[in-house]
Amino acid sequence: MYPLLFNSVQDSTESFNTNGYGFITECTEFLVTEERNGIYTFEAKIKSTDRLIDKVKNGAYIKAKANSQDEPQLFYIEKIEIDKYGDMTVSGSHISRLFFQNGTVPMYFNYSKKDTPASIISDLQYEVWYKDIPYNWFEFNSNINLKREFSLGFNSAEKFENILLNDEEGLTSVFKAELWCNNFTVNLLSSRGKGTHRLIFGSNISEFKQINSTNEYYTHIMPFARCETTEGKEVTVTATEPYTTNLNAVFKKTYLFDCTSKITKTKVNPLTGLGYNDVRNMLKDAVEEYLKNTEQVTEYVNITVTLESELANLKDCGLCDKVIVLHKDGSEIESKITKTVYDSISEKYTEIGIGEVNFKMSDFLKIKRRFRR
Repeated sequence: MYPLLFNSVQDSTESFNTNGYGFITECTEFLVTEERNGIYTFEAKIKSTDRLIDKVKNGAYIKAKANSQDEPQLFYIEKIEIDKYGDMTVSGSHISRLFFQNGTVPMYFNYSKKDTPASIISDLQYEVWYKDIPYNWFEFNSNINLKREFSLGFNSAEKFENILLNDEEGLTSVFKAELWCNNFTVNLLSSRGKGTHRLIFGSNISEFKQINSTNEYYTHIMPFARCETTEGKEVTVTATEPYTTNLNAVFKKTYLFDCTSKITKTKVNPLTGLGYNDVRNMLKDAVEEYLKNTEQVTEYVNITVTLESELANLKDCGLCDKVIVLHKDGSEIESKITKTVYDSISEKYTEIGIGEVNFKMSDFLKIKRRFRR
């Protein structure tokens, strides 16, 4: 499918239902890269002889096939490179990134509630949607009915990018959810993947890459919060000592845990100690909640497989689909598709990434020995 080009000035989403300026017929490559709960970008190569070359500008919109499952998706141009022949390399982001750049207004109350993702985003959208903000085009949906604690704290104006995608406190992390952006609809799902794909080691997998890591765990947590004193100044209150995570690891590592958004508005007096015990009790509660919802692995193996002929067989796969790597002796390794690169022109995947798999080292070495037979 050739991409469609649209003007940079759009008053509503209705105009995207047309063909805009038309097809860019001398686009030789249009690669869309999407990662699980991460980037969603494109890069295209356009010949100088294309009839629409003069209308390809920063801020213009392009609609193209982004993967094998979704309807054509909208992107906006952020960067244009022109070589000595006038040919262009154009790149940009999925239109949903315009949703993520918006966010909340500063809040002079501690926004903290235990609710579903849909209810939380609805609350936060209400705070800003009646304002005259740009790109008020988007709808947020979620199929998650589970309620969990979420907090923004005081005086914090946060972008939806941070609210949803923050590695530790974003909704994708809190609810262990997966994002699916379909043009003007942003969906937070309990599981995005639909299919299961089986790959056979030694047949269509050519490489097995091992990375041993010990840098993503904590044996101790030191919580702190920025509080207001009775004189209106800011002071940092910490726990009296770090909390242990009870994780048995070779290296001891301490996580400095910012709990400012998780405490109620309490004024403290550094001279008399007034309010400190209240804050420290809230810090303790925040640490206990963090440990309850955080799974730590002291040592893990990141396995990367390189596919030879399997890309053609995976033409109908999708991001977050389950992948089972099979060995001839019957052993299995299960993971997910965490990255896809799709060529809209040829309508096929050029790259598929399979994410990390957590193992105990002893289990991994057993599997590795079997693969080498």
